[in-house]
Amino acid sequence: MIIRGDHDLIVDGCWIVGGKASVRDVRSGRIMRVQGSAQIHDVGGSAQIHGVRDSAQIHGVGDSAQIHDVWGSAVLDESAKLRVVKD
Repeated sequence: MIIRGDHDLIVDGCWIVGGKASVRDVRSGRIMRVQGSAQIHDVGGSAQIHGVRDSAQIHGVGDSAQIHDVWGSAVLDESAKLRVVKD
């Protein structure tokens, strides 16, 4: 599923977030790609984020959430940097 606009909550499923999209809360599921100027806020539970690139931003990551494959000019706050998994 693809998100291009504002989205309040992701609790399950497999997603691509792009363009100027903003996701306010992620509790589980997988985000397979975050690109463009998309923003992800408050990631927790067992959520996984893969393929963060372009000028995408990730903020507020906790619990057992994981982030994989960060490149380009993507911006991670300190909580997100702590959850980056080196594959």
